Amino acid sequence: MDLTGTVFFSSVAIGVLMDAVLTAGERTCVRVVAARPIRRTLQMLGLDPQFDYFDTTQEALTAPA
Repeated sequence: MDLTGTVFFSSVAIGVLMDAVLTAGERTCVRVVAARPIRRTLQMLGLDPQFDYFDTTQEALTAPA
């Protein structure tokens, strides 16, 4: 998910991310492109292990699985 430019992250957005995790299944990690404030929000909620974080969309697309 590309969250570049996201400045506000509500509980609805967190729910959408968690739906993506559930849909992807246990063997798949959801790739998230996000700035540090969004990453920090997910870390504070204890959700950061569910995601692979990247600084750019290109990095997310080319990273090994």
